[in-house]
Amino acid sequence: MRARSWCFWVLLLASCTKDQATSAPPETKKSEPTPIIPAAPRGHRITRASGVRLRQSPDAAAPEVSKLDIGTVVSELESKESWARVRTAEGREGWLLESLTLTYEPARAREITQRILAERKESKSSFADNVDLTKMLARFASTSSSAALTAELELERLRVLARLLEQIPREKAGAPPYVEWIDAQGDTLVYSEPAGQWFVRALLLWDLEKINHRLPIADEIAWDAAAAPLPGECEGYFPCYLSVAAMSYGEYLRRHPNGAHVTDALNSIRDTLNPDNAKELDGEMKQEALSELVRLKERIAVTGARGKETLAAAERIERLLNK
Repeated sequence: MRARSWCFWVLLLASCTKDQATSAPPETKKSEPTPIIPAAPRGHRITRASGVRLRQSPDAAAPEVSKLDIGTVVSELESKESWARVRTAEGREGWLLESLTLTYEPARAREITQRILAERKESKSSFADNVDLTKMLARFASTSSSAALTAELELERLRVLARLLEQIPREKAGAPPYVEWIDAQGDTLVYSEPAGQWFVRALLLWDLEKINHRLPIADEIAWDAAAAPLPGECEGYFPCYLSVAAMSYGEYLRRHPNGAHVTDALNSIRDTLNPDNAKELDGEMKQEALSELVRLKERIAVTGARGKETLAAAERIERLLNK
């Protein structure tokens, strides 16, 4: 009896020990990681130069995080001496020199853009800097909610494009980096064989003026269009000179008969109306010249008394051709 009792207690103890050994350990609740809350921006800054270096710490020798194009708007997180810690729209953070930026507010977008443009003109920007500037202007124009500001930005972009073309050495236009940039512009540019260089297509300016004709800036756009170089060469062909005058300065007069540049346009047309150019024209050339004169006179006439002298010069040419 005692043997059985002893055996029972031994078996019971063994069973309890086994259950305890194989039972799962008690679950412990894992603590959730504390979320990292990004620092709230103190304001915004905009880069005023190309290739602004974003660094890991406020030190000119610190590793570079990235480079920022001109016109990049960033959030300012803190400042330290001459440095500012910023965050880009893509979430990259780093330090940059405050002197390479301006304080940015959307309400002052026009003023800030004009300041950056003025600085770029004064500094005689390099080809690469002006390429970045055109990208900035295109980016700002695409996001602007103001028709007037959009027109100003697009006009400035086309002006910078014209400056870029002047920076390209004629003998290197077919070599990198110029040839790739020219190809990327597509129909924005037109090549002039006689001049051996590329021009901004004047039609783009006329189209821009048409879209914004009721805005004050339309007069400046039209004048840029009138003065824009055209491809080709008249090579002494008088009807061609008359045609060019009508489609450039004459078109400006037609669209803005009371514009700020009427006097300059009339003077440019009058320079074309040289009687010596109308001499020794054969019958077909005379008829073509007379046809172009009719169109030119119509454009001059809309200026009223201001165009009286230029209109008289056109009529003298007309009488000479009708002899």
